[in-house]
Amino acid sequence: MTATTRVRAGAAVAAAALLLTGCSSGDEEREPSLEERITFEEVALPESLVSTSRRVGQWSTVPQSGDRPRLAVTTVAHGRADEANVSIWEASGVDALTEQAEVPVPGDVGTARVGSDAALTAIAGSSAVDGMLRTFLLTSTDRTTWEAVDLDEEVTALAASHVAVSDGRVYLLGAGATGHVPRVVVLDTATGDTAITILPAPTDGEALAVSGLSAVGDRVLAITAVGPGGDVTAPRAHVSEDHGASFDTVEMGPDTFGISGVVAAGDTFVATGSVRTAGYTKPASWSSADGRSWAVDDIVSLWEWDPDRWASERADVWFTEPTYDPEGATVAAAMLNEASLRVGVARRDAAGSWGGVLYSPSLGFDPWALPMQLGDRIALLSSVNGGSAAEVIVDVETTADRKETQLVSYATEPDGLAFADLGDRLGVAASTTAHIEEPDTWRVVSRSTLLTFSPTEGLVPSAWGPEDLPEESRPIVVTDARTGRSTLVTSHWSGDRFVTATWSRNDDGVWERGRTIDAAPGQVPTALAATEDGWLLALRADHEPAGTLVRRAEMWASPDGKEWTRQDGELSFPDGQGSVVHAICESPLGPVAVGSMDDAEGHARATAWRWADDAWAPSVLADAIAGSRLDSCVSDDDGVMVFGSDGAASRSWTSADLSTFSGVHALGEGLHRGAVVPLADGYAAGGTVRTETYVGPVLWLSADAREWSWVPLPVSTSSGTAPVVAESGSDLLVLHPGLLRAWRVPDVTALLAPAE
Repeated sequence: MTATTRVRAGAAVAAAALLLTGCSSGDEEREPSLEERITFEEVALPESLVSTSRRVGQWSTVPQSGDRPRLAVTTVAHGRADEANVSIWEASGVDALTEQAEVPVPGDVGTARVGSDAALTAIAGSSAVDGMLRTFLLTSTDRTTWEAVDLDEEVTALAASHVAVSDGRVYLLGAGATGHVPRVVVLDTATGDTAITILPAPTDGEALAVSGLSAVGDRVLAITAVGPGGDVTAPRAHVSEDHGASFDTVEMGPDTFGISGVVAAGDTFVATGSVRTAGYTKPASWSSADGRSWAVDDIVSLWEWDPDRWASERADVWFTEPTYDPEGATVAAAMLNEASLRVGVARRDAAGSWGGVLYSPSLGFDPWALPMQLGDRIALLSSVNGGSAAEVIVDVETTADRKETQLVSYATEPDGLAFADLGDRLGVAASTTAHIEEPDTWRVVSRSTLLTFSPTEGLVPSAWGPEDLPEESRPIVVTDARTGRSTLVTSHWSGDRFVTATWSRNDDGVWERGRTIDAAPGQVPTALAATEDGWLLALRADHEPAGTLVRRAEMWASPDGKEWTRQDGELSFPDGQGSVVHAICESPLGPVAVGSMDDAEGHARATAWRWADDAWAPSVLADAIAGSRLDSCVSDDDGVMVFGSDGAASRSWTSADLSTFSGVHALGEGLHRGAVVPLADGYAAGGTVRTETYVGPVLWLSADAREWSWVPLPVSTSSGTAPVVAESGSDLLVLHPGLLRAWRVPDVTALLAPAE
């Protein structure tokens, strides 16, 4: 087990300042540590890439109550780099939503949810403040004027993710800064009293999901789930009969399944989510009168109605969280499909039977939706395209009086920042996802803006790509340091499918077009590497009929970056689902590819492939559980070191024969390390951490890839996106795609050098 260390960026700056003034301890001047010597210098991105357009997150709603309007609550930020606030929308009857207020909340709001009873409405969630997750709470008796509630430190540290209100009490559910300590907070608004109950926590090696909270009268129901790493599918119901003073915990069922949320529908609790069937998730619902005994709801009629055959499709389909309309005693939930940009809406009647009522057209990329019954109509609230939002209100029986309102139109910014190894300089491709709708089809593509980095000019536009590089592209570029030759690959739309285009150039800077790889109906490059014998390219290809989502890894080789040949090998399980290669590297024993293969149940398993007997042979890491993967690799003196997740924690393994792997170390709980990048004199990686003292993005550094230190980036954010890193001369460039921000770390070689 390797120790890891960390330091606050602010503390590092202060310590360095003291050292510069000659601070000493006793008669000996103390050598500054690596953490104390690090400096982050912000690098501006071109203004043309950055927007201050409003963008929203997911929604939470409560129905109209008497003359108090229905509410929809979300997070809102003015561009990716902006800290998010709370946005409150209202409507009465079947009117469209209009924005009531944008409420500032300290820090960067990551979660905002709303709950209500007959008299009190509460909006709660968590916000990143100075590198810590803090709970906030707003209350109102008229749903128009809002009061921020002062919370003590213990409640603030809850990092609330769910809220419910009953009998004038506000209930908050969260799992703290680490995400491993589930608790329920009860705030009695009549007395001002606060009580906290700790729920059963996951055991060592288990992960936790906080799934839902509901309250009726003196009964409170909280739902969590535990499981090993990426398989958190054992839901628990925590039930209180005394206003949250104490809870009993029961397992919700013998089967494994996922819960998206829960709602009190009159005197019945209804939970929605999914079950895994033949390797894929499908929508499912459960109901209970007391929160302890749960029955599976009838969804047969839902699949009989299914016009898009989502029930049989080889893709994950699931219910979002449910909503409840007291007027019609109707529960509604959206159906999302990972292979579709459409959204389905289903309703549950008072007898407990579900039926489909609406399929939307293609909405945009990354669709998310929340429906609510409004008398004889359905309101479908959606967020798409990275932050836009719309509402559709329609009579599903007659499809008459359809009313569609664009709530927020986000001017999309780049959502990906990737490095391009150009040999003599460092390139960056800033990619923006776009949804393109055509009369007979739609597609989701990336459009890239090409930049270069220099310590003096920062990140500036630069046309370093081929002149015929398609507008719709996301290029991967690698330069062979031995020959100076560069190869560029990208996926692009050819008119009827996604193909992979290739180019090669010598050190004269002229790009020559290579073969277009179009052997499959769709393919995306995932890794590219230069080796002694030429170039290796990994694709994720779709050879299945349209309407499925089974994409499997392929390996291609080229002597010159222009002519490509598909290589043989076992790149997926014979009875499995998809597979992917994330990285390729050279080793003393030959090339190595790393990634994952999905087993028959659809669970990813960390896999390394070696080139042997003219084919790629897999080695599934024995100590990696469901949800594991490998994302990077580096050569060492004896063979190769690979990095990734064992399904529970970030860790590394070594191998001297490329077939058997031994664990080197696992990082501690809450510590995540991304792809490891070799430097001239060490190693670096981006990552995120969740600890009691800091939550957010970090930079990992190591001199030997075995002992690591992490340093927080100089930003406080609720974004869970990890930064990416690359070496440029003696500097390290750190990019954060989620925030569209960049930093230069000067003289990284000196930082990694041992103290003399």
